[in-house]
Amino acid sequence: MHDHFSSYPTFENCSYAYCNAHHLRELQFITDQYHQAWARQMSQLLLAIKAEVTEVSQHASALAKERIAHFESRHDEIIQVGLDTNPLHPPSSDGAG
Repeated sequence: MHDHFSSYPTFENCSYAYCNAHHLRELQFITDQYHQAWARQMSQLLLAIKAEVTEVSQHASALAKERIAHFESRHDEIIQVGLDTNPLHPPSSDGAG
């Protein structure tokens, strides 16, 4: 797990995961600077997942499958809003595609 240093993806034969504390900082920046609601919603979701995992870990080894499915669905919904808000290829000003 790491914090997005540009050199890390150059390592071969590694699996990668990014630190959610770093994600939360970036989402806070987007919320504060660009006032995009999806970023606040994603922060809230990540914190809710963490809280639920902490609570469940006292009596179980994992979240129930339906809770995981719920969180994955909500994650995908928020990501879609973020993509809709920030399209990869903004429409051209001349109206062509």
